[in-house]
Amino acid sequence: MILTKLLGILVTFGIAIFIHELGHFILAKLFGIRVETFSLGFGKRLIGFKYKGTDYRLSIIPFGGYVKLPGEEPGKDKPIEEHEFLSKPWWKRMAVYLGGPFFSMGFAIPLFIMLFIIGVPMAVPPNLVGRVESGLLGEKAGIRVKDEIIEVSGKKIQYWDDLATTVDDNPSRILKIKVLRDGHETELIIEEDSEIKFEDLGLDYLILSQIGRIKPNYPAAKAGLKEGDIITSIDGRSIITWDDLTEIVYQSSGMNLRVGVKRGSDEFEVELVPVEDWIPKTDGGLEKVGLIGISPPVMKIKIQKFPLLEAIPLGLGQALGSVKLTIYSLGMLLSGQASWREVTGPVGIARMAGEHAQRGLNSLLFFIAFLSINLGVLNLLPIPVVDGGNIVFCLIEGVRRKMVSLKIQEIAIKIGFALIISLFVFTTLNDLSKTKLYQGIKEKAFEWIKAWQWQEE
Repeated sequence: MILTKLLGILVTFGIAIFIHELGHFILAKLFGIRVETFSLGFGKRLIGFKYKGTDYRLSIIPFGGYVKLPGEEPGKDKPIEEHEFLSKPWWKRMAVYLGGPFFSMGFAIPLFIMLFIIGVPMAVPPNLVGRVESGLLGEKAGIRVKDEIIEVSGKKIQYWDDLATTVDDNPSRILKIKVLRDGHETELIIEEDSEIKFEDLGLDYLILSQIGRIKPNYPAAKAGLKEGDIITSIDGRSIITWDDLTEIVYQSSGMNLRVGVKRGSDEFEVELVPVEDWIPKTDGGLEKVGLIGISPPVMKIKIQKFPLLEAIPLGLGQALGSVKLTIYSLGMLLSGQASWREVTGPVGIARMAGEHAQRGLNSLLFFIAFLSINLGVLNLLPIPVVDGGNIVFCLIEGVRRKMVSLKIQEIAIKIGFALIISLFVFTTLNDLSKTKLYQGIKEKAFEWIKAWQWQEE
């Protein structure tokens, strides 16, 4: 387990950093700029080799990497040679800086496409009936809400998709549907003069209004709700499905709600007030709604594969959605609509990489693709030291027809470096504060303080 996590961390950081720096490297070579160093990691050189004037190395600090170009740093008082970075026009230098972020984001696209081809885990609805449309075949046959469909014409049903596929792929005028109702199996027969299609049944799946997980410090947790509780009503309105629940809660931010709860054989009511928060939308954006801090039980998971022609638009859509989500998240942080306590640094990323590695190769590759998108977008921010800040200097030079003074660049770089270091320290401490080790040390410290105070008294 530990080895899997460690390999996942090394592979994640190694691939994401390598692709990013490869973008800078290729663009520099394309424009005739000599590359002195291609490094994965910072600090002291561990191992490496030299080839055609470039030192390819692995350095001791794994959280990052760099491509060193001769003449890149301002303030060097010496003639500029033809192969050096500053000998090139502003637009070529800008292209070199853009190479890293665009390679990072571009790399994610084929990776997402490949994942959809080899198969991605998809949450699939359970084989429970959530809606029976009036007047259609399902109602006529006697199918009821909460029935579990376990067999159709001798074929076992595990997922809701299996039901639709079985009916449509085996055209017949007679359907024998076996359902599990109140612990007992019941067989229902549908007979028609023409072939029966799935849409003729008028059925939809059910996600019960049962609590799967509870988020700490949200209204549900404060009201004493627990995992496994079933929400039966809100303000006297009957709740059966998860959609019934979210329809009310999403529109009730700041409003007092009287919530009926079933826990085992006990039934009771609690009062709570949904808080306003953000949730992701299907188009990659974010939507502000009322939340009480609960999520449904984990749905059944199956690996779904897609043919190439379907995988391409799905992969492109996933990459675009990831870019949008990263930009929206940044906007929320900068506008104060999200807490900086939610920002994850290198330690948190390493933890997530290890967790994804344990879930399997597909999960790890998906995380690497998403991390590459984040790396590309964040490096385009106009902060000196990162690519975005250097791109701004190049654009100013292109407009003014004159390079930004070296003194201004040096000052900006020092400010940017201080900002990056501060963010690194903050996110690292933030990540560590969420670990079990930190919580254990914190609890021990409180015990020592209490013991010391007791001795003083």
